[in-house]
Amino acid sequence: MKKPINLLQLSSRQSTLAFLLSSAHRELFDTHSLIIEHSFADGLFCHRENWEPISQNEIDKLSAKIDKWLKNEKEIELTTAPLSKLIAIFEKEHLKNKPINLRKWNVNPVPAVRFGQHIDYRIQPMETDKKLLKFEIQKYNNGLLLRFPTITHPNSIPPFQDCQRLFSIIEEYEQWGTIIGVESIPHLNEHIHKNGIKELVWISEGLHEKKISQIADALVEEFPKKRVIYIAGPTSSGKTTFAKRLSIHIKVNGFNTHQLSMDDYFVGRGEIPFDENGFQNYEAFDVLDRNLLCERINRMLNGDEIPIRKFDFNQGKSFDFEEFVKLEDNDFIKTSNLIRNDLMNINNSILNSKKSIYNKDVYIDKLKNGKDLILGVRNKTQRFSEWVFKVYTKIVFSWKDPLCGMKGYSMKLYQDRGGFDTCGLIGTELAIFALLKKYSYEEVNIHILDREDTPKFASTIRSNLMIMKALVKVISGCVSKDEL
Repeated sequence: MKKPINLLQLSSRQSTLAFLLSSAHRELFDTHSLIIEHSFADGLFCHRENWEPISQNEIDKLSAKIDKWLKNEKEIELTTAPLSKLIAIFEKEHLKNKPINLRKWNVNPVPAVRFGQHIDYRIQPMETDKKLLKFEIQKYNNGLLLRFPTITHPNSIPPFQDCQRLFSIIEEYEQWGTIIGVESIPHLNEHIHKNGIKELVWISEGLHEKKISQIADALVEEFPKKRVIYIAGPTSSGKTTFAKRLSIHIKVNGFNTHQLSMDDYFVGRGEIPFDENGFQNYEAFDVLDRNLLCERINRMLNGDEIPIRKFDFNQGKSFDFEEFVKLEDNDFIKTSNLIRNDLMNINNSILNSKKSIYNKDVYIDKLKNGKDLILGVRNKTQRFSEWVFKVYTKIVFSWKDPLCGMKGYSMKLYQDRGGFDTCGLIGTELAIFALLKKYSYEEVNIHILDREDTPKFASTIRSNLMIMKALVKVISGCVSKDEL
């Protein structure tokens, strides 16, 4: 059994691979300088100094060079080097920031890492065992991503999960750094020495205020379709401060917010789980009385009053007050003190609660993450024939709700089958084909509302006959393994 890996070990391997990537880039393309810009997803985003695009052919050459280095007998050495020698090497290679950093650091000799003719200073632990170094390089946004194993996938590179919105936010941050003249640590140090740090703070606060105003404007545009605002982030990340400033900008637009703090919906202290060190884990999702929270959010959305609730940290439990709060016509519900997984869990709980609706983004995200088939599972069936159909598919395919119309298919699955419903199986053919052929799939719980429109299959008798006819076709092998 392989030993678990910790963050320090991962970080040391990433630092060594970043050093090898920079070295390989200088050796292969000595007329270009590679900038390791920032972390992103499960790796580091890198680009050339002048943003000249990096081609796939160049990425293949970089990968091949590093692979060759990792397989040869040459060692990665942790050593020291004279300050003047390192500065001379970096100036010869036209690496502008490194000499400046070394002069400010003023350490002699300098901790260094060496591989053959390549050398760099080091400011954190670095891995020297080449057998432990795993990587992948892929093209991304005119640059490249140097990708690594993660805590959850310590021995391989996990499937890539893109997040273009996060990348655009990071890039906007980088662009503002360029505008205000702070692209690197040397630039920041220069501003500090010239007493320009106050102006940087003012500009940063102004930008932050502008972004909050834009968020408030976007929220108001979506009102009343979207009335619940989630604010997510780890402990001490500024959620409460952000929430207060956002409320002001929403009020400027003529709307109000009602705050539901997660702290006030903690379960009793005796129910809060302990972590591996024996401390109660207030960051765990289980510390929330999520059923009560979701029930009260839905009550507010339905126009009902709810009591104001507070958690008493002295007594270790929550209390409802005799004061009540109700959403008015121009009111939002605002919740904070969440981390990302809490937000997703709360959102799913609300989606699955009594008055919730289907969210197509859940399907889209799962298809983007590699699933070929997404199957909705309703909380109730409408007809007796559906129940019979469901019993059969549950026994044969472990499929809980064949006639739920909320299904998602990958384009690959559709193209492999060559059609959607060629046998008259009322929307089940493509899913049955996928299950027989062992495509990847996932089921999603759907809480349905009472129907307000006309049923798709009209009268009860006619619809039951159509469903039973389709079931007979399935049992008779209309979509059989022989077709595969």
